[in-house]
Amino acid sequence: MLTDVRLELRKINMQDACAEWEYTTALPEDENGLTNPFHDVSYEDYMQTVLPKLISYEHPVDMPDWFVPETYYYLWDGNRLVGEFRIRHYLTDALCNGAGHIGYSIRKEFRGKGYGTAGLKLTIEVARTIIPEDEIYLRANKNNIASQKVMLKNGAYAAGEDEDHCFFRIPKAEAWSQLTHEQKNHELFLKQKALLDQFLSTGAISQAQHDKSLRDLQEKMGESG
Repeated sequence: MLTDVRLELRKINMQDACAEWEYTTALPEDENGLTNPFHDVSYEDYMQTVLPKLISYEHPVDMPDWFVPETYYYLWDGNRLVGEFRIRHYLTDALCNGAGHIGYSIRKEFRGKGYGTAGLKLTIEVARTIIPEDEIYLRANKNNIASQKVMLKNGAYAAGEDEDHCFFRIPKAEAWSQLTHEQKNHELFLKQKALLDQFLSTGAISQAQHDKSLRDLQEKMGESG
């Protein structure tokens, strides 16, 4: 049985370079929306160019204005590297409506064993100390049900969707964990209602669509009209 005691979230570093290179080159160029331009890089190039570049992303120098600082972490179970987690330090408009704060992957042979849930939990703890926003933004492909479940298990609520993606938010405040189940449900209802109101005000949905979605939401979450 997987327990958090066995796990360590370790920041990218030179000492673990061999395992990090093996993980990076095994990861496809694009897997469930997580891009990896270094999937076929040689070990020599990884050591000389890629690894120093990835480490530098935490404190970038001479990068374009749109670039957001990003820190890479790896999830270790004993001496096995089982996953990668990336924290983007703050949101731009593109990230707010896109990939959000955190991206992650789990090595194929370790999927379905709880590593995604445990790794995201550890990553959220770190992200709470880095990001300035009140909520942690996440995104999952619509067909990636496993990742959506991982996010929901870590306290996320559904915050909307587009044609290909589902968007989730996790309140950053520690007080969230102290709320009762009923209080959390009510807070989530208010947040999702606010999103519906925002969509209506911008013309993204009609009044009829808004009213139907609100009734469905009230019924689902046990809220009175």
